[in-house]
Amino acid sequence: MNPSLGRVVALTAILASSVAGSGLHSQNRSSKAQRELGELLFFETTLNNPGATFQSGCGGCHFVGKAPRGGRERFYSEQVPRSLMPGQGSARQETTLRNTPALLDLDGAHRFGIDGRFASLAELVREKIFSNHLGWQSKDRARAEGQLKTALLDDPAVDYRPKFQAAYRVDIETLSEKEVVDLTVRALTQYTGEIQSARTATWDAFADQNRIPLGPARDEDPKHYAGRIYGRLTNQEGRVLIKRPVGFSEEAYQGFKTFFRVEGNASVGNCVSCHVPPGFTDGLFHNTGISELEYTDVNSARAFAKLPIAEAAAAGRRPDPDFLAVPTKSNKSKIDLGHWNWVDLENSPQRVEGETDDALLQRMIGAFRTPSLRNLPRTDPYMHNGAYPTLESAVADIVRVNSLAREGKLHSIDPDYLLMNLAESDIAPLVAFLRSIDEVGEAEFRELLITFE
Repeated sequence: MNPSLGRVVALTAILASSVAGSGLHSQNRSSKAQRELGELLFFETTLNNPGATFQSGCGGCHFVGKAPRGGRERFYSEQVPRSLMPGQGSARQETTLRNTPALLDLDGAHRFGIDGRFASLAELVREKIFSNHLGWQSKDRARAEGQLKTALLDDPAVDYRPKFQAAYRVDIETLSEKEVVDLTVRALTQYTGEIQSARTATWDAFADQNRIPLGPARDEDPKHYAGRIYGRLTNQEGRVLIKRPVGFSEEAYQGFKTFFRVEGNASVGNCVSCHVPPGFTDGLFHNTGISELEYTDVNSARAFAKLPIAEAAAAGRRPDPDFLAVPTKSNKSKIDLGHWNWVDLENSPQRVEGETDDALLQRMIGAFRTPSLRNLPRTDPYMHNGAYPTLESAVADIVRVNSLAREGKLHSIDPDYLLMNLAESDIAPLVAFLRSIDEVGEAEFRELLITFE
């Protein structure tokens, strides 16, 4: 066989074996060499525009461990509301549109990105490494893709030749620029898709000790799942059989009950409806009212209702640049409508039976992907706009939104907010419970399983 043809066939087989939609599920782990390559590329800082004001990479915003600019431990997240992007010498440097989301359990999502604009994790990765996140403008796309192979071959710190050879059995020097791009995207997609929750939090130990199912059964409604848990807890509480691991305080336990309570007259969090265990996310998109509040803060309470959202949708203006921007005092007409810009009207899993396109779009106004609640102490600040520096401030605003929703003062809000019934007294217990979902190392988790309050 012609050597060049053999190389093409082998490379085609490698790429064809990759998951077309998202990252790999944990049961289909990549090889050690592939994981090592993906990790190296994730933290690589030479792939950006050579003319950018500073070097960056995926790990430049998705910090892991001790943040390089000081501050607390991070979990694949940024420590500022909006990340600074490497510019090209302009007086005003750009920041990201939104807060950098933590990376966790992405393999089960049906759409990717905080606003769901990407159909696959591979598509997201490809777009990010050739975007202004790494100092590239849209007109630079061809140059950016061509630069990648050169950057890898000339990297002063890592010899990528043996890394690609070990991972994919190819010599990147003989590959075309496009082939190197495709394999780089593949490696990064594998790495990010395999960032999985360890399920070693204090909450996980509590669930294990009390034989609480970590998540709903297949096709079980989260509210039904919550009801099953409440039935078990009521029975156990009556016989004083509730066990609590060290660190899972009485306050955290009360917060847990509020989080899982889906009906009643007080302390009804209904949080479990969207933040479904064990990942504490449903992977879907919901309007939490935050985008509307951000807009009214620089305009007025009545301004949101006057936005020409319906007209833009009718005219086919999706995505709409005016609705993919941060409202400011100098730019009051802009707003971030999130998933409204990208919802797939043909295939959205969030369409209710019999729902019209207009009704679906109305529900997706200001909707963003439900974030995982695992490791929250290491992923501040919170919400898609990073406007909440502490868990206390974030939960307090959820209580405020719940009150406004029940009073009918929000233009558009997810219906589950109307089922909530929270007060200021619920803030501290909920925060205590949310802190209990922070994962620890295996040795510490083993201790949690056998030690009790």
